[in-house]
Amino acid sequence: MLFQTRPEPRLTELTLSRRVESMPLLDIGGDGPLADAFLVRGAVDLQDAIRFVRELPWGRPSRPGDPLCVLEEGRGTAMDKHILIAALARELGNEELELVLGIYQMTAQTYPDVADALKAAGLTSMPEVFVWLRWYGGDFDFSSTGSGPRHLLLLQSEAVRPDQLPRYAELRYDDFLMRFLLSAKGTGLPLLDAMLKLHERCVDLIIAAEEDRRLSDSMLAQEIGKAEEDARHDAVVSAERAADEASRKEKELAEADRERKEAYADQETQRRSRLMDKARARAAAARDGGEPEDDSPAHRRRRTT
Repeated sequence: MLFQTRPEPRLTELTLSRRVESMPLLDIGGDGPLADAFLVRGAVDLQDAIRFVRELPWGRPSRPGDPLCVLEEGRGTAMDKHILIAALARELGNEELELVLGIYQMTAQTYPDVADALKAAGLTSMPEVFVWLRWYGGDFDFSSTGSGPRHLLLLQSEAVRPDQLPRYAELRYDDFLMRFLLSAKGTGLPLLDAMLKLHERCVDLIIAAEEDRRLSDSMLAQEIGKAEEDARHDAVVSAERAADEASRKEKELAEADRERKEAYADQETQRRSRLMDKARARAAAARDGGEPEDDSPAHRRRRTT
């Protein structure tokens, strides 16, 4: 029987993927309130919607269990975000994407931010509720922007409908916690009321830690984006400078070639002019009955010898 409490519940390691691309690619049409709400936010398919929900700040919505409230107020917990995604899938006609309610062992390793609260209560761990998505046997967590799979030590779980939460989760958790404390009677654990207060305290710490992590991831993404944009800008500037330098050198080479050609043309013109002058002098001498004096260097050498 699911959620049957034992003195020492059996732990099962659960691995939750964060890969959005593994989700069904359902086109969003304007056939319902959630579809309309996502369309106006720029999401055109379920994967777009999941990315949008994943980026939402962490916080408790004023109407827990109302998917639209998460979008209207722009905040939610893991349960709220996954309820919203599952409700949208159902609105789009997909019944295979499941919501799973589980109770896992929360420790300082799974959430370091609750370590002090647990230690103050004399505990090393306590049961905690988590809601995730299941798609054809694969388990997924899209509550945060964290990278890589998430691992939990699972105590119990069962599939639920979006409209059952969060009330059903509260009842299941209270029942589990009460039976757990009764089965461990005499071990010095806090009373039920104290455990419930500790649970709420830990939830607040988790929400604050996840929001800090989301903001940190967002700032890091912005820094990476800016660095990439700066690198692209530097590459464009470098390419433009290289192109300008190549153009300048090409112009210099063209100018040098033009000057060389002009100099050659001038020399050729002068050479031809000298040849024409000699030809005219010889023609004039022939008419006068004599040869013009040859003033070439070779002739001058012959005369001196």
